[in-house]
Amino acid sequence: MKKSLSLLLSFALVFGLFASMASAADTQLTTAEKYKVLVDKGILKGTTTGNDGLGDNLTRAQFATIAIALAGLQAEKPATATFTDVKSSEWWYGAIEAAAKAGLVEGTGAGKFTPRADVTVESVIKIAVTIAKIEPVKDAKVEGASDWAGPYIQAALDKGLIPAGLDYKSNATRGQSIDVVYPVYLGQQEPAKVSVASAKATGVKEVTVALDKAVDTAKATFTLKKGAVSVALNATKWSDDKKTAVLPLKDVKISEGEYTVTLAGLEADAIDKNSGTFTATNEKVEKIEFVTASDEIAYSAKAKVKVKASNQYGEQASYPSSAYSVFTGYTGLGERVTKDDEGYLIIELNTNVNSITQNVSQIPLTIYYNETRVMAAKTFKVGNAPFVTKIELGDVKYDGTKTSLTTAGETAIVPIKLYDQYGNPITKDQVAGSTINFNQFIQPHAANLTATTDDFDNDNYFETKVVLAKKEAKAATYTLSVYAGGTSATASINVGAGKVATKVGFGEFSNVLASGDTSKAYIPIVAYDNEGNQLTKDELVDSVNAARVKVSVSGPVVASNTIIASGPNKGSVEITSVNANTAKSTVFITASIAEIDAQDFKTMNINIQEARQPETLVIDSSSAVKAVLGANSDFKILIQDQYGKKYSNLAGYQVDVTLINTDGTPAITLLGRDSNVAKVGTAVAGAPAISYTNAEGSQFNDGFTFDTTASVYGKVQFKAELIKLATGTAPQTSLKVVTQTIESIDPSKVDLTYSLKDPGALFAAKDSGLLPSGFDAADTSRLAKAVTIEVKDTAGNSVAFPGDLVQTVSSSNGLAVVYDQGTGVTNENDADKFYLLGNKAGTSTVTATVYSAKGEIVSASGTVTVKADAVAVETISAGNGDKQAAANTYNAYDLMDLKVVDNYGIEYKATNIDRYKKLLGVTYTVTNVKGTGSVSLNSGTNQVTINGTVTEFLLTAQAPNGKTTTTLVYN
Repeated sequence: MKKSLSLLLSFALVFGLFASMASAADTQLTTAEKYKVLVDKGILKGTTTGNDGLGDNLTRAQFATIAIALAGLQAEKPATATFTDVKSSEWWYGAIEAAAKAGLVEGTGAGKFTPRADVTVESVIKIAVTIAKIEPVKDAKVEGASDWAGPYIQAALDKGLIPAGLDYKSNATRGQSIDVVYPVYLGQQEPAKVSVASAKATGVKEVTVALDKAVDTAKATFTLKKGAVSVALNATKWSDDKKTAVLPLKDVKISEGEYTVTLAGLEADAIDKNSGTFTATNEKVEKIEFVTASDEIAYSAKAKVKVKASNQYGEQASYPSSAYSVFTGYTGLGERVTKDDEGYLIIELNTNVNSITQNVSQIPLTIYYNETRVMAAKTFKVGNAPFVTKIELGDVKYDGTKTSLTTAGETAIVPIKLYDQYGNPITKDQVAGSTINFNQFIQPHAANLTATTDDFDNDNYFETKVVLAKKEAKAATYTLSVYAGGTSATASINVGAGKVATKVGFGEFSNVLASGDTSKAYIPIVAYDNEGNQLTKDELVDSVNAARVKVSVSGPVVASNTIIASGPNKGSVEITSVNANTAKSTVFITASIAEIDAQDFKTMNINIQEARQPETLVIDSSSAVKAVLGANSDFKILIQDQYGKKYSNLAGYQVDVTLINTDGTPAITLLGRDSNVAKVGTAVAGAPAISYTNAEGSQFNDGFTFDTTASVYGKVQFKAELIKLATGTAPQTSLKVVTQTIESIDPSKVDLTYSLKDPGALFAAKDSGLLPSGFDAADTSRLAKAVTIEVKDTAGNSVAFPGDLVQTVSSSNGLAVVYDQGTGVTNENDADKFYLLGNKAGTSTVTATVYSAKGEIVSASGTVTVKADAVAVETISAGNGDKQAAANTYNAYDLMDLKVVDNYGIEYKATNIDRYKKLLGVTYTVTNVKGTGSVSLNSGTNQVTINGTVTEFLLTAQAPNGKTTTTLVYN
């Protein structure tokens, strides 16, 4: 900014002597005060005497100092002075030397500079125009100005930089300039808001936009329109100062018409002027020229001459070769125009005909653009048959937007340009019947790089293909040398550091290996590439790294000596089991790399602990403290080993479960859950203890249920005791006792309160028309919510209450809320419960009548709200995070154990996820398929079919709002 300010100040020095630029700032500060501000800001320099010198004229020495500041140059102090009257000891020496070297100032004759002489207005104008890179108006004459200054003054007048009629030969004072310099300085401070300063076509498929302020390029966006029609753009290219943007057109060329560029993406209050317009013309060919300097052409059936056609932007014109014509004056030469990959025109003709005499005949070549007849003509002498005398290699092209080869199978394409002895192009068809012998070498030698040269059916143009056979550990640049016809050329081939393991180690292992373990344990392996980046599990187990990273396990265990390549434990070493009676032994795991490019070795030692044994009982979930009317309550106690893990082997131990009558004689029974049902049966208070031994620990861990009986009151205590059995002289020992208590209360002696549990907002499901047929009523729809009664005692404790005692339900606004009793057949809507379903947006008072614990009918009411807000997925989650599956067809939601909860709190599982897909919109994708088989997804039925041998793949479920969950499916 300082440089541009200085440039403006130079113009101020010219017209500030005479023009008036009155502003508020002018009247608020004196000339001296303005001068001080500019000096403090570094825009102007003070005098060496400390005197402002505002009434002094500008000297040539002072002006040299200003000139190099304008041009952004630094002072230079050569050992030998350029001018005899400028001494190295004087303050202006460095400025005058730098200005003279840059051609900004000249001497006054006889080797002198005359530093103390005054500077005229016309001298200042000339230097300002020169620094601003404004083209002088050739031969211009300006009244009152010297002839040499006329072209520069006219250029400044044309640009509006100075007013007409100045006294160009007069001298300029410092003080008279300051009054103009200061408002210019104020006006050139960076604006608070950004504006589009200009927009113009700078190429046939390119628009350049200039802003007056730097912007956040990550946010700023542009749109381009021709009239009212939008023009598609590719990615914007920004200048380093973030003020200039180049907009490449995607599909079309700039054509005649009015264009508008609009800036967006920034905060509205950060933009002042958001658009700019420009008028464009159709592309036109402005110049055609022969590229080859030689005036000879080869004696060949396919002789070629290279030509360049330029458009108004200085680019190679984009018109096809058919837009040009070529004329020779001969018949039978078959002359035609083609275009090469770089956009050059190639004139092709047959000079090997009877009418042509080798080394004698001359062919006048004229090529012109058909529309405007812009042309180029040159006469060529027909020489000898072509042979390769020069080879050039074009820019290396990597896959996509990459700048190096990094992955196995990637290819770099190197275009080859061949030239004959006359500097004209040679292609394969030109040397038909003979062979160009290519040789290509890569240095230094790289075993994983191969190079092949051919035309590869590429329209007769040759190229070298360099293929990376296997990714490499380290980044390197190789030199490709291609030889042809006794000449050669080179190009650089970049090979990036692939994700190749050069360092290994072990991840965190927080488990315990205990003597006699039969459950599997996994030791994670970690690896790092040459740049220190940790490899992903997929990268670690790919073919390259699987061959590089060696692992071994030794010690009293059964284990794999390979890294697991698929499944949830990918990237780990599996220890299948630990030998019995091996406590205090050690397991040794090693991971190593032994390659030419990397050497690393790591060891992990894991001490085997004492065999697992039951140590304690812990409460996993508690029962309700009280119950009425025969309500049930579940609870679960778990056996835990000495390492804090759930355990089930009770060899040498047992768990005794007893049910103790503590108050009255209640008919409260104990039931088992899941696999525990058969073991418990129906246990009653006072019955003998139920003993769990040996492998029965898993049944105990499945849990229990208190089953109370209506009209029978009292309390029972469940007691579970973990016992270590006697061995030898060691007596039986009680290790842990855990209890759970429930009381079946007499409602005639206890006051209870009943309330309608708030179901939360309901969706206006029926009115939406999105419910599936057959599942569109309160008794069948998954979007219905159960009428639930909350019961509490006087102390505020929740009391277990049977869910089937609701007798009736009513809704004060049937347009908002409808209700019905569940069918017990579909959609998990129990037959003994009532359900509410939203119809239209609104509110309704819902009242339920309930048989109370005292046998009375009581009512409980609450306000229910129905909303029309669209159903959206609030949470989406997979069950276990991974799933095994062999070749077959599966429902996607089953493979994932998928669960979806919407914004109304409704949970969907299994078939309901698909049944309500109009509401939920869950879709699926399959990625990262590994193995030799395939995986297909039917988007209509949401079924996944696995064919052949598939080791693993990722199955992702996605909601319309972007929420996703992914499951690793493996075999």
